[in-house]
Amino acid sequence: MIKTLYKNFQHWSKKGSVYLISDTHFDDPDRDFMGYTVSEDEQIEILKKTVHKQDTLIHLGDVGNPDYIKQLNCYKVLIMGNHDQSKTKFEKKYTTIDLDNLTDEEIKLKERKHEIDYWSYEFHKPFVRGYKSNNLFDEVYQGPLWIAEKLIISHEPLMVASSGCPIAFNIHGHDHSGEYYNDDYHLNICQNIVGYLPYNLKDIIEEGFLKTILSIHRTAIERQKNRHDRNDIL
Repeated sequence: MIKTLYKNFQHWSKKGSVYLISDTHFDDPDRDFMGYTVSEDEQIEILKKTVHKQDTLIHLGDVGNPDYIKQLNCYKVLIMGNHDQSKTKFEKKYTTIDLDNLTDEEIKLKERKHEIDYWSYEFHKPFVRGYKSNNLFDEVYQGPLWIAEKLIISHEPLMVASSGCPIAFNIHGHDHSGEYYNDDYHLNICQNIVGYLPYNLKDIIEEGFLKTILSIHRTAIERQKNRHDRNDIL
């Protein structure tokens, strides 16, 4: 469990690790212009080797063809990017299948063949229903997410230190060149920038990326103190 996370998001780390990626751009026609040097199938294989069933994968946007995401067997979260036009395109949905005419053994066989994810008895027809997931994202957010006191995740980089008093550390994607926001307050995890590897969130926290950031409450106190000091001088 990553206790640094706000309680609303601690379930991501309840059973396994939390990984982050951004800008997979699966099947996007302009991949070559963005500097991608591996195929989509190679990208997915890299993710499969790292992110497992009990883990959570947070994708920071610009997914591309969502069919590739279906191959990943883990809990999945999406922060939508500027190329991700429709929320419903990426959300997990279940198809209902009538199983009334099948025996329990036949239903269990469908489960083993992955034709259904689970089944249940109902009180109205169909009395036995199977459910099959499209295996897309369990959670979809349309904008930046403040997931811990000092941590914001987003697709595009945010100006978290523009006033000279940083309020958070920002993990983001979007910048395929890696030239911008290259400072102590941002981490760019565009796939082509980081070698197509997912980042482990716990490692980011433990490596001290957040240590230079004052808490938002401490920042407010310091600003108020500085204002009083200036008034005393005047």
